[in-house]
Formats: sequence, C-alpha cells, structure tokens
Amino acid sequence: EDEFTVQESRRVMQMILASEEEAKKAEKALSEGGDFVTVALKVAKMNISTIELGRLTRAGLPFPELVEPVFSLKEGANSAPVKSPLGWHLFYVTDVEPGSVKTLDEVRDDLGQSLALEKAVDNMFELANRLEDLLGGGANLEEAAAQLNLRIVKVAAVDKSALDPAGRKVGSLPGGDFLSIAFATEESADSLLIETGDDGYFVLRVDGVTARALRPLDTVKAKVAEAWKAGKRTEKAKQSAESVIARVKGGTGLDVIAKEMGLTIKSPPSTVRRPATPDPLLFQTLIDGVFAVQPGQATMARNNDGYTVARLKTITAANPVPDKKGVEQLAGQISDSMEVDVLTQLAG
Repeated sequence: EDEFTVQESRRVMQMILASEEEAKKAEKALSEGGDFVTVALKVAKMNISTIELGRLTRAGLPFPELVEPVFSLKEGANSAPVKSPLGWHLFYVTDVEPGSVKTLDEVRDDLGQSLALEKAVDNMFELANRLEDLLGGGANLEEAAAQLNLRIVKVAAVDKSALDPAGRKVGSLPGGDFLSIAFATEESADSLLIETGDDGYFVLRVDGVTARALRPLDTVKAKVAEAWKAGKRTEKAKQSAESVIARVKGGTGLDVIAKEMGLTIKSPPSTVRRPATPDPLLFQTLIDGVFAVQPGQATMARNNDGYTVARLKTITAANPVPDKKGVEQLAGQISDSMEVDVLTQLAG
C-alpha cells in the first residue's frame, strides 16, 4: 500500500531557542512582520544552514510532538512555540505538497512488472533446487547443465581483481561473492550453489590454478617507465606550485610570475564554499583551500594534469535573502563567496 501512496510533504524552516521566554520573543518579532530567517539569525543565533530542514513527511520529524504543529500549518505560516527535548521550536512552512494515492491505471504497469518479477524469482528458486539435486546425485556441471538446458560459461583465467593475465577486465562474471568463492575453492572441486544477491545463483568449478608470480619485466617495462615519468612530472609540478606560493607570499604579483612561466591567469566567477555547479577551474579541493586563506594569499591543489595555484582576491560576506524564494534556493548553500585568480596546469 505504501508503494502506491504519496505522503504529504512540506518544506520547513525552524529555529530552536533555549527557553520559552526567548521563543515568545522570537514569536513576537515574527508577528510584527519580521522575516523568519532574519529572526532566526538575530534572536535564535542560528546558522543559516541549520534553519532549512528541507522537504519532510510526517516520519521525517525527530519527535512525535512536532508532527501536528508542523502539519497543521498552512503554506507561508509560522507555528507557535513548541517544546521538544531539544528546546523550544518555531516552524515556518514555505511549501505544501498534498498526499495522494495512485490510481489503478497509474500503477498497472508497475504491478505487472512486480508480478512478473515475482514469478521469475520463483522459477529461479525452483531451478536452483533442481540443479542442487542433480549435483548432489553425482552429476558434474556439464551433465547437470545439459539436463536443465543451462549454459556453462568458461573463464580462461581471472585474478582476484577480475582481471585477465593481460590486465583487462573480465566481463560477464556473476555478482556477489563469486571471486572470493572461486579463490577459496580447491582445484578440480565444485563450489556450493551460491546466491549472487540479485535473485540469481551460481555454482563454479576451478579447473586450474596459476601460482602468484611477478610479471616478466618485458611485459610491464613500458608501463613502469610511464609511471616513473608521470611521478617525476607531478613532483616537478608540485615544486613549481610551491615556488609560486612562496613568491606570492613574498610580494611578487601573480601576473608577473605567470608571464615568467609562460602561463595564463584566469579569473573565474566568485564562488561559495559548496557550489551546486562549480566552475570547471574551481574543483572542490581548490575551493576548500581558498576558503582557508585571506585576501592576497595563495593556495594550491592537485588537478588532473599537475597543480593549480589560486590567489584569493576578495571575500564577500554572506547575506541571507529575506524573500521566501531566495531563501529556499540559498538555504544549505549560502556562505561567504570568494573571488580568485587561478594559475592552472603547473605540469612541469
């Protein structure tokens, strides 16, 4: 029944205060026309990220005593103070999505698929039992597969990482514990019939075991050489980035350094701490570094090709938007924004 029922949900904001007196003070400020976010910040001393609770159903509220006060509110209304083990709450509902029950026409296809899947699982279970009986009666894999019209899949060689001797991924392997079962099975022995975890079964036989050994140097020489070169390039790129940061710290302009190195400075748009769609130049580790320095200082982070150096230009303080739509868009994302210069691909 729950599968075909859409629960009523609401987008909710809250503020929590330590005492009833403080809660009533906040309620009075709201009744006098105060914006919910502004009152929460000033009176309740809350952080913007903890005001927005997101879209909740009745089951999403942490205490039973909060359910009725929240779900009796109309869209755009504030609640009276409500007490819970956490303190005194005031709620504000910004959006209401009514509950509903899907019609038979809406669920007909899903029901058909569910019934078909259920029948397929039953058939698979019956087939697994028949296979187990045949193997238990002395039949080998080939004989049992022939009687049940099953296909045997042979894998020439595979390691514990599902790679063949050439290092290529071996496809079409069962899921679940297939590889661990294979490597725990003795040579020429059959495994038990094992569930894969996705309503399937497998039984395997190990026809041969190749002992662990180092690959001949001539087969991996090129890869070893390329890995060594890549490591050296990365090491050189890191040293270059550290040198740039040291020179910026010493007062040399980033534009001067870039010109000397033949690199180009790029200035992406200002960013928040956790952007939903970050600028391609501002990957998250670099953004984290930028938010740890002060204007004029530089930071660096590893990229796909080497290292990126960023110099923080300005900080714009966070400014909660008073209108409902703006707060909904920014809640959970709002933070100080940063404007930076970026020097990319210090790849030595």
